[in-house]
Amino acid sequence: MEDSIMNSSSTQPSNIQRAASVNKPIISEANKLEELFATITAQTNPACKIIYTQNIVTTVCISSDEKYLIAGTNTGGIFVWKFHELNEPPIVWTGNTSTINVILCDPNGIIYAGNDAGLVIQWNILNLQTKTYRKDKYGVTAIELLGESKFLIASKNTMIELWHEKKGKLYVGEGHEDVVTCMKIDVNKKTVYTGSSDYSIKVWEIDEDIIEETRSINDAHNAGVVILEIYDNTLISGDMDGEIIIWNLEYFEQTNRISLKEEIKSIAKSTDNRYLFTATESTEKMHIRIWNLSKISDEKPFAIKNAHSASINTMVYMGKSGKLITAGQEKTLKIWDFSKTISGSLALKIESITAMSFSQYILIYAQKSSITLCTNVDYRQLRTLETIPNIKIIASDTQNSILAHSSPDNILYIWRLKLYSEPYCKFQHPEEITCITFYDKNHILTGCTDGIARVWSLVYQKIDHEYPKSINITAVKCSLKYAYIANSDGVISIWSKKNYSLKKKVEYKANVKTIDVSNSDILVAGGEGCTIKFWRWKDMIYKIKHEELVGHTGNIIKIIVVKDLIYSASYDKTIKIWSINLKMLYYSLSLEYVISDFYLSDKSENLYFLSPEGILNLRNPLKSEEILVYPQKYSWLYLKYLQKLFKNKTKIFDAYWKDYVIFPHLVNLLYIFIKANHPDLLKQAITSGVKFLQEQNGESPLSVSLIWRNYNCADVILKTLAKMKLHKEPGIVENIESCMTKIINSNLSKLPKFFESLFPIVSSRLTLYSQMKSKAPMILENKSRKIEENNFVDYEGKDKEQVEFKSSIVRFDFILGSQESMQLLRAITHSNNPDFFRTALLKSILKYKWEKVYFILLGEALLYGIMVFIVSYMTIVGNINIGSWIFGILNTIMLIKEEVQLIESPKKYIRDFWNIMDVARIILSYVLIIYQQNENESVILEQILTILYWARAVTYFRIFDKTRYLIRMIIETFSDIVPFLLIFFTATFTFSLLFFITNQSDNLALTFVYTYKLNFNDFSGFLSDDWSTQNFNTMFWVIFFISSILNSIVLLNMLIAIMSDTYDRVQEDQVVADCKEMAGLIMQAEGMIFWRRKISKKGYLQRCDYVRHLTSETTEWMGKIRAIKKSITRLNLKSRSNDKKINQMQNKILIKIKELKGINESISKKITDMEGTTNSNKSSSSFIL
Repeated sequence: MEDSIMNSSSTQPSNIQRAASVNKPIISEANKLEELFATITAQTNPACKIIYTQNIVTTVCISSDEKYLIAGTNTGGIFVWKFHELNEPPIVWTGNTSTINVILCDPNGIIYAGNDAGLVIQWNILNLQTKTYRKDKYGVTAIELLGESKFLIASKNTMIELWHEKKGKLYVGEGHEDVVTCMKIDVNKKTVYTGSSDYSIKVWEIDEDIIEETRSINDAHNAGVVILEIYDNTLISGDMDGEIIIWNLEYFEQTNRISLKEEIKSIAKSTDNRYLFTATESTEKMHIRIWNLSKISDEKPFAIKNAHSASINTMVYMGKSGKLITAGQEKTLKIWDFSKTISGSLALKIESITAMSFSQYILIYAQKSSITLCTNVDYRQLRTLETIPNIKIIASDTQNSILAHSSPDNILYIWRLKLYSEPYCKFQHPEEITCITFYDKNHILTGCTDGIARVWSLVYQKIDHEYPKSINITAVKCSLKYAYIANSDGVISIWSKKNYSLKKKVEYKANVKTIDVSNSDILVAGGEGCTIKFWRWKDMIYKIKHEELVGHTGNIIKIIVVKDLIYSASYDKTIKIWSINLKMLYYSLSLEYVISDFYLSDKSENLYFLSPEGILNLRNPLKSEEILVYPQKYSWLYLKYLQKLFKNKTKIFDAYWKDYVIFPHLVNLLYIFIKANHPDLLKQAITSGVKFLQEQNGESPLSVSLIWRNYNCADVILKTLAKMKLHKEPGIVENIESCMTKIINSNLSKLPKFFESLFPIVSSRLTLYSQMKSKAPMILENKSRKIEENNFVDYEGKDKEQVEFKSSIVRFDFILGSQESMQLLRAITHSNNPDFFRTALLKSILKYKWEKVYFILLGEALLYGIMVFIVSYMTIVGNINIGSWIFGILNTIMLIKEEVQLIESPKKYIRDFWNIMDVARIILSYVLIIYQQNENESVILEQILTILYWARAVTYFRIFDKTRYLIRMIIETFSDIVPFLLIFFTATFTFSLLFFITNQSDNLALTFVYTYKLNFNDFSGFLSDDWSTQNFNTMFWVIFFISSILNSIVLLNMLIAIMSDTYDRVQEDQVVADCKEMAGLIMQAEGMIFWRRKISKKGYLQRCDYVRHLTSETTEWMGKIRAIKKSITRLNLKSRSNDKKINQMQNKILIKIKELKGINESISKKITDMEGTTNSNKSSSSFIL
């Protein structure tokens, strides 16, 4: 009966669902990450290609070049598919009817198959010639190729056989007591490992044409060994009971054991020895388990659930493409793809295209003697320009109004697309044109092999300027201010467009093929060095220093820069996307052909390549609508690992995934650990070098952890950032600036240390001994981080001292009244971290802002003083017409100020007690003016206004350094003694009642006054000078003595103790209180400058101070409690460090003990083997005798 295959195939849908759909409503940026995480959590099986067969496939292999898929069936047929033609009929060999048990393919395309009838078939797929070996009744169970036309055969007759293709059988190795079920060879060591149904594993050495048994483990398993796999110095064996044992081949010891509890049908190993794939005999679940070999005992396996609907017979892993092929009893072959890749489409299949360009959704290409303009969506032709053949360069402006192209006769053709159907003008060049770019809207810059770059005027149709001659110009580019000209000698010249003056020269040190410039004048170059080099303009001001991106293996053809991203094409058939700020590779696209040019569409959504077959269109992975992972290898397994993290099924950090990124979201492991709330894993990831990556919306792991309120993870990140050299990480610094208020509001424990790291000492190339121009410390803002010494120090000064310079790494908004400045101050006032207020950066920020608002506050205080004077005069003297008018105007000004504050933040305004007092005071002031204008008097109104005005007047003493602290002390003290006063007056009133009853008085109020005076040792209310003549009963004296002791001694001394504690507490947090008061007053002053809310101007904060001020010990009282706290903290730190050292020592000791145990066991085994050998030698010698 002939074996036949039904040649139908289908594709299972991938589990990687689309992150967004065109038909779906627009999703807010904040929800995109949530949707991503939900998609990851819902991961199922990887994408799968299915081939249906009419017979059961029993064994599978692939050719070494992975071009052919080879399968053997239960009816003896062998089938071969080409991988790129899986839908086409296979090549079939049907010369046998016995089940194929094993199949292999050598590098020359020759297939070796062993069947159940004991036959070995050799079939050449290239010429279809067939040979057979070994006509034996015992079925073949395994075949291994040795090279040099030799191969090993294991069969059901308990032996292994060495064969030569021409000489036939060379040797038979005997030793097993039952069927040899499996065999693996280590070709490098010429060592063979066999497993048998007799539970044993044997090791054989191959010496020329002889096989010799060197080791035997008779009870390796408790059931028949059915599977063997070898890698590095490790052997994996599996038995019929589902036990898998991992052996160290150096000592042949067990290093790991896992139990699947079902008979193992097949295993496969990835070529990088990372994963082990297992399939077991099961009547219910046909799962494929995927084990991480490095963590096989610690981590649960991944699973392809219900991979087949019947038992899985065999599987094989494809090392190059990373796919797994499985065959099931339900007559299917499945090809599982663990890597999600981007597939492109051929936009225009025109082989004769010589040049292309792209601008404003218009695709432009040259073909033969014409230039065609078409849309980039449906490639509908818009216009065709008849010109000359062999055009190599096309350039168009951003408005699609002007088009320029080169020609073989060295003429630059200029077309005005909207006006003429003929060239607008032509510019002759002496030699070949090598590059074209638009200088501005009225000029074009060209490069030529004669070494001269020329600026052509489109208005006057002539040369406007020629740059100095060099050697062959290879690339030109223009930014808003500068022109960049590169030559084949590797020199890039930077010229000012304004006056044609040379600004800088930088060296690529190889032939430059392409350059591009970002909007912020970051120059990027590529060429024959296979390396991308870029220069930041702000660095070039001071020194010429480049940074490198290494990853291409071929010369670089073209570079495009978009914001902080670099797109590069190379002769290595790849397009790579790089991050400038992070200096890392984002994504790499592999192409089938070497391309000659490429462009990005508008909004960078698509990539267009010029290939030999035409123009290829590929979706930009950074703009993809699907979830993509880079690196692509094991991408499905990476997503499954993330799924485990979300479901708390693993708490292991796997460093293998540290460079993996999910696109288009730009999310890596840091975001996953934050979302899954694994701060310990986050710490390990950062330590292992996982990049601090900004996701698609510009958020960073820090800002995301704050948004999600995962403060444990945020603390871990802050601690890491405090140790980093942030001045070399502009991307991270930019993100820190954007979320500074969130960081401060979070009150994280690591905030003080982090804030100190943002204000490092700058000492390089600075004068360290000088005299400062004004009172120390001097604090200034600057656009650049570079310290300009002339702003701080006087070189001619006589009293020179050692100074210290500091410059902030991040920028702050110092515009008074701006929105960002107000938000920063509000965050500072709400912070509850006392150590944060002791940081040098925060003190410097507040001091600098204080100096800017001091006179505003002083003016407000003066204005308020005038109002206090007027209201006091009006209450004493009475109505004064001019004073009433001035008083009313000033109150109106104050009312406008209160209205501005109320409109900006109504809730916060109402919650502030002082704001309510201010509004009440203003309203009552208007009432007083009306009363006095009508010549009415109200004593109560005047009393209330006097209290309100003078109470508020006291708060203005906070403007002055010496009184600010005292005001704080008074407020805190009063706040702390309120509960005490409640008890105190309750006791006083109780005693006054007792005195009232005892003395039979007729005036309770007077008695209460006498009792109150008694609290302060004033006895005159109850006892006169001749008190001995007064008749008081015994009860009076009891009440008198109890009152004088309890109120005068106990309670009043308790009041002193409470005030003392308050003093200590306020002294302890004196800096905190002072900074908060300053921030509040600054915010109060800036709140009045409401017209500046939308203005923003950031700068770096710089400080210069004498070292003696920084190193001298402070003399201010720190308070007992704080001193004790500091001592306890130091002791805790010491004890923790000691505990860590003890734990490390214990771990080292345990490791050494384990090593010694292993050595001891190996030595014992060797001794046992030697004793056995000695005994056998003795018995053989006695037999001879």
